[in-house]
Amino acid sequence: MSESRIQIVSLNEINGGSVIERFAEDMDLVIRNIRDVNTDPTKVRRITHVFSFKPNHSRSQCSFEFDSKLTLARPVPSSTLLYVGIDRSGAVVATEYNHNQPNLPMYEQDVQRASGLREGETMTVDAQGVVDMGKLRKIGSTGGQS
Repeated sequence: MSESRIQIVSLNEINGGSVIERFAEDMDLVIRNIRDVNTDPTKVRRITHVFSFKPNHSRSQCSFEFDSKLTLARPVPSSTLLYVGIDRSGAVVATEYNHNQPNLPMYEQDVQRASGLREGETMTVDAQGVVDMGKLRKIGSTGGQS
């Protein structure tokens, strides 16, 4: 075989530039995955490019195949706190806890109305506005639960 100068096809040109385009697309997916707050920030992401060349028997041609494989971080488990109850119409409702919402004062009469207490029943509300539903008492009782 003569050692004449061999012209090599560049990655920019081969298959109409699809290799470079695929790398750009893969890189975009990796960066988006890194920025996704629902994934593990320290997990390694990978782009693997595989170039396959299969020559014919005479070695005058070869087929070229390119593939890329991505390893991205999977979403991490997510949880929240839901408040579940029944609205005034009797429908079951759920509301997500909002940690950005300021504490709202809870007035005993509002809690009584919302809880469906009967006339003559009462409850205590602590300094933070929390009601211990296990401590409902009838007015005039001596501490026993009703």
